[in-house]
Amino acid sequence: MQAFTLTISIGCFAAGTLAAVGMANAMSAPAKIPDSTTGEITACMVKKTGDVRFINAQKAATCTRKEKTITFNQTGPVGKPGEPGVKGDTGDRGPSNGYVAQLNGLKTISESAPAGTNNVVSLQLPAGNYIINASASVHRTDSDTDVINCRFTAATGTLNSTTARWDTQGNLNDEQPFAVTGSYTSTEAAQLALICVPVIDGLDNSGSGEVSGATIDAVSVDALSGP
Repeated sequence: MQAFTLTISIGCFAAGTLAAVGMANAMSAPAKIPDSTTGEITACMVKKTGDVRFINAQKAATCTRKEKTITFNQTGPVGKPGEPGVKGDTGDRGPSNGYVAQLNGLKTISESAPAGTNNVVSLQLPAGNYIINASASVHRTDSDTDVINCRFTAATGTLNSTTARWDTQGNLNDEQPFAVTGSYTSTEAAQLALICVPVIDGLDNSGSGEVSGATIDAVSVDALSGP
């Protein structure tokens, strides 16, 4: 690009910057050459007269000893921020509270256990609506035990859940993992429990087994829907 030299007169110069009048003239000059990496414009001011000329510093052009080097950028004023947008609608409330309980060690389930003691793990819940889940592993300890059923149980409220059924085939102590899911609603504080029942020839609590790694959890929701 062919260099363009412009000489203008500046009435005053202070602290290494162009004076207001000189700046206005300089910025309108067609020869202003910004550096492509810094955006700065370089000019040379004659020390005795204040005359100014623009140079292409990026192509190694420099001022003479009788001139003072001046640099400034070409960034314009920052525009005013726009008006805030309209506030969006509040989203639906999601699950707010979670509860969990775990079994420590093994739980024996047997035909001689008193009523209710085959509860594997239990969870105390405040009144509300819940999505519930449980998981564990079971195995039989009696060769006559042919089925182990695991399900949720609660003394109050409305409970809907699946039942995990293990038809005991194979050797004793063969572990069988299972999962149980469901929903639960209660208008008062209540206890939710996971129960596993050994079965021989269709008779509940007539065999024996063990449960390990049991976990039960419940997540509070605003409402439950479904069949």
